[in-house]
Amino acid sequence: MRIQWSDDLNTGAVIIDGQHKELFDRVNRLLDACMKGEGVERVAETLMFLQSYVVEHFSMEEEVMRRAKYDDYERHAALHREFRERIEELSREVYVEGAGAHTVVKINRTLISWLNEHIRKVDRQMATQLREHFTGVGVASPA
Repeated sequence: MRIQWSDDLNTGAVIIDGQHKELFDRVNRLLDACMKGEGVERVAETLMFLQSYVVEHFSMEEEVMRRAKYDDYERHAALHREFRERIEELSREVYVEGAGAHTVVKINRTLISWLNEHIRKVDRQMATQLREHFTGVGVASPA
């Protein structure tokens, strides 16, 4: 099952929304690699690419939150750390167990549900405060 972007995921922060869409695309590439049976090397390579993109995205998002003096920064950053740990755990599992159907199930359970939940609740809440207090990140009202 692929992860689909929908308008209710828009935060109104142009940069953040663009990166979220890219995250969805990269998760879908990972799922495709697993479902096509591309092997541990290809799946691991895709996972590593996803990991690096997550680090890049979370670093940018956390910098924006720091600059905006976001009230809930510590909790939000902790959720980011937790997600990075989940991706690292998935990478270890791929190397140990392979990249079969179980990997797709695990990705669906962890990555997709986490991203959907995090963006809909935590990131949208952050973007609301950014709109109220900080105009330097291309924040507009969500669609």
